[in-house]
Amino acid sequence: MDLRSPSDILQIYVFSFNRGPFLKNCIQSLERCVSEYFVTIIDDNSNDPETVQVLKGLSKKYTVYQPDIGSAKSDFKTGGLSGNMNYAIDDAIARNRKYALFIQDDMQIVRTITDLDLENFDRYFSGNKKSVELHTCFLKSKYRESDDHHSEIDSSRTAYVRDEDAIGNIYFSDVGVFYPKRVKELFGEFIVSDGDLVSEEENEERAKGLGLYMGVYAWPFMHWLPFPSSHRGKVRNLSHRLMERLGGSGMHPFEYMSAGMVETLMARDLEVRPYGEDFLKSPTAPIVPFWSTQGGKSNTNRRGGWRRIAGRMISRFDHLLRGVRSGL
Repeated sequence: MDLRSPSDILQIYVFSFNRGPFLKNCIQSLERCVSEYFVTIIDDNSNDPETVQVLKGLSKKYTVYQPDIGSAKSDFKTGGLSGNMNYAIDDAIARNRKYALFIQDDMQIVRTITDLDLENFDRYFSGNKKSVELHTCFLKSKYRESDDHHSEIDSSRTAYVRDEDAIGNIYFSDVGVFYPKRVKELFGEFIVSDGDLVSEEENEERAKGLGLYMGVYAWPFMHWLPFPSSHRGKVRNLSHRLMERLGGSGMHPFEYMSAGMVETLMARDLEVRPYGEDFLKSPTAPIVPFWSTQGGKSNTNRRGGWRRIAGRMISRFDHLLRGVRSGL
């Protein structure tokens, strides 16, 4: 048994870029649900004035790191999510933290992380020696059929493990609870590339090649906000903003889980998978069978009907326009 205090066992890292209101909501959820833990904000050099002001305020209470890409002496060798995740793993090891929780600014904690959760992390990693990560988000309903048929509860009975025929992340995800020392021993450095989505796909393939896998926590406590505003790369052009307005993009926070709903989640039969749409409520989000969590075109597609058609037209026009510009 680890006799250290919970705050010495788990370090929380929030990854941020140019979404001040989302970052504020994420931090507020941490203050409400996990206030006893140490939090580090890793911001990828936000230049949006509102986000800069939010970071300035948060820096009075929290450690805020930003990559100094231009300095050869910097601890950050590169910006971007995967590069910042490498920094976080090294930082957690330097702090002698057993676990590191990675959460992004467009996510929210929805219930208190308890000592039982820490015990479950121990049970999971003790029973799964070839895993470096426990995914702690709710499942997405868009993958319901896949997860119902292609995931099984693991031997420690703390997580679901997806088989190779499952849809979605099977071996790696950018968010969740990581075991930093095991990451270094079994995985090494996260792959850094120009696009964060590409990095996640490359890290997924690397984990698969190394024979590693990822568990999905049976009692999740965080999730992506539905229908978020987003960045395409790091630029929000006119067509992207129009697409998001059409799709209902914005900040749509979750209601915190009631005591009764938490009890339902914790006491349920584990054959009942924890889908976000079944357990969480976002009062301002568009009402659809399952949520979009990526922003942009994904939001218009999820809304369906004329919005999907209009979104496709905007996307095609933007593609043609970029083609013309590249030919000039």
